[in-house]
Order: sequence, then C-alpha cells, then structure tokens
Amino acid sequence: MATNFYLELRTCLDCGRSDRIHIGNLTCGKKFLFRIHKDEDCRGVKIFDQKEMTRVGALFDFLKEYNDPIIDEYGQQYNAKEFIDMVERHQDGKSRAGQTGIYQDINGYEYSFDDF
Repeated sequence: MATNFYLELRTCLDCGRSDRIHIGNLTCGKKFLFRIHKDEDCRGVKIFDQKEMTRVGALFDFLKEYNDPIIDEYGQQYNAKEFIDMVERHQDGKSRAGQTGIYQDINGYEYSFDDF
C-alpha cells in the first residue's frame, strides 16, 4: 500500500490561487520517497531547486518556515512536525536508491525529480 502526500499552499491574498504540490510517497516497508520540484509558488518562494538540493533537510526547513498544511491522499492533515516525525519513523525502511531516477541525499533521505 502506498500513500501520496501533498503540500497545500495557502490561498494567495493577491491572486486568489492556491496550490497543492506533490511532495512524496510512503510505501509500506520502504523509506519515504520525496518528489523534488523545480517550481516556485505564486509568492515567488522557491519550493525546491535541483541545483541547490543536497539534502532533504532543506525541504524540512521550508515546511517549518511556511507552516502550510501537508495532506495525504485520504485527506488526513499533518503539520510540519507531525510529517517530519512520520518520515523519520520510516527511515529504516527498504531503500529504493539506485533505481532509475531515485537518489539519496547526504543524510540518507530518498528523492526523485521525476513525476510519480
């Protein structure tokens, strides 16, 4: 069983747009797999940058700073701390690093730039 997680960017007061960005997938028995984007939100905030992405900790910092809700595909909502704690609990899962398009950062977190 797998569950997808999304960052729900709050509605912009200027343009009225809100975004839901796929941030990763948790599959039973495996490490959390982060989906790394090269996009910016309507606030001009860099969500992820492939050239600067050397650790998933940069994503954790972003989640804590902006404190936008994280929602799984079933509607369960998480704050940054709950989400990070959940990811940490699954760090001893089976690695997918080395499969096509899946990489590991310097702390062992796994990520992909590909759509999944």
